[in-house]
Amino acid sequence: MRHQLWAAAMVLSMAASAWAQATGGNPADQQKKGQEQEKKQAGHQTDVVEGKKISDLQEEDLIGPSQQPRWTAARRFTTTRIYVVPQGEIEFEWWARITDPRDEDDPTQARYLWEIEIGLPYRFQLDLYLGMEGEGDEGMFDFSRQQIEIRWAPAIGT
Repeated sequence: MRHQLWAAAMVLSMAASAWAQATGGNPADQQKKGQEQEKKQAGHQTDVVEGKKISDLQEEDLIGPSQQPRWTAARRFTTTRIYVVPQGEIEFEWWARITDPRDEDDPTQARYLWEIEIGLPYRFQLDLYLGMEGEGDEGMFDFSRQQIEIRWAPAIGT
């Protein structure tokens, strides 16, 4: 029963993500654009968030409440982690690994891993993982891995 609930939750989350992308993205972004236009028409001043420029390279600018370099805010490779996700951001990743052995008697193996990364205050990050694997062309996939990870990044000297 627990495995079926996890499977249903993951399918629902993927369907919601696909629907959001198909309908024009995040409704909050559209609302924000409308609010900015209303402010301009009403003569309101736009708030400006300032960063600290420490180099001629834009990627070296310090951003966010943790004052982390801009280049650390995006994960460039799935196997590399430089820093934590900036506070208030959420990232989702999905990996699929299919192993097809050369020996025809050995079954094909499939492994899937879902990860949600949540940026928390004070340079903390919460990662939630769900893993599923199956073997051969018959039978069920099994949720073989659930994992919670909390990461912390030390302050970067300015």
